[in-house]
Amino acid sequence: MKKLFAALLTLIMVLSMMSIPALAEDQVSYTASGAKVITYGERIELKVPIYQRNGIKDPIEDNYWTHWVQENFGDKYNIKVTYVPISRTDEVNDFTLKMGSDETAPDMIFHYDNPQLLAYIDQEFVQEIDEDMVKEFMPDYLTYVGEAAYEAGKYNVDGKKVQMYFPAARDNVDNWATVIRADWLEKVNKEMPKSVEEYLDVLRAFRDANLGGDYTIPATQGLPSTTGMRADSYRTGHTDPREIAIYSDLQVVSLDWEPIKKNYKVLNTMYNECTASIWPRTAT
Repeated sequence: MKKLFAALLTLIMVLSMMSIPALAEDQVSYTASGAKVITYGERIELKVPIYQRNGIKDPIEDNYWTHWVQENFGDKYNIKVTYVPISRTDEVNDFTLKMGSDETAPDMIFHYDNPQLLAYIDQEFVQEIDEDMVKEFMPDYLTYVGEAAYEAGKYNVDGKKVQMYFPAARDNVDNWATVIRADWLEKVNKEMPKSVEEYLDVLRAFRDANLGGDYTIPATQGLPSTTGMRADSYRTGHTDPREIAIYSDLQVVSLDWEPIKKNYKVLNTMYNECTASIWPRTAT
């Protein structure tokens, strides 16, 4: 009987230990550049704002990319990433309303409006950033943005400059891209064009091969801005700041600017030479 009691007591103790697991501890690791990374023992939630833009069909907080972030970042470090939709056309009011409650406030802010960001700081929506933590968790940040940009994120609090936000530094990227059908290139025995001249030659080949049927138009172009022009593609090297100040107004087509002239010339060539509608075909 005593042996049975002891066996039951042991079993109870084992089951108890199985049903009440010890609290997991945070795991610390480091990246190749020395940045500190924490995998949390207890799952935490990170609320991130995401802009709600017009014309997006998929739910912005529940789609392929949000799932990808969760699987490749959140699950890896035991973080639940929650997205807080922000109206792109009314972001200031939307942010202000959401930050008035712990339930709806995001844990960070992505903002384009610097005066409004300063207003958030004055309203104590934003807390001071520990510079030692920046060095510990973001050793590459200062090198990436530069000293001047980093200093721009400091704010005067009680006569002392403290880090309140991180200015962004973006690489130059193209907002618009031309997609060329690879199967059409194969049919006309052409390589992917690497210059404007080669591109026009490919369009002529598409036209002559009648790949799209009668009246083939091998290329179309949407208007990337109110000017409808792509001057950036026709600049040579770094444009003089004076030229940018004079010619790059998004509301005015600068007809006498050399990059715009080149753009117009190419568009004119495309219209007059590369469209089948200029030379109607008869069925054979």
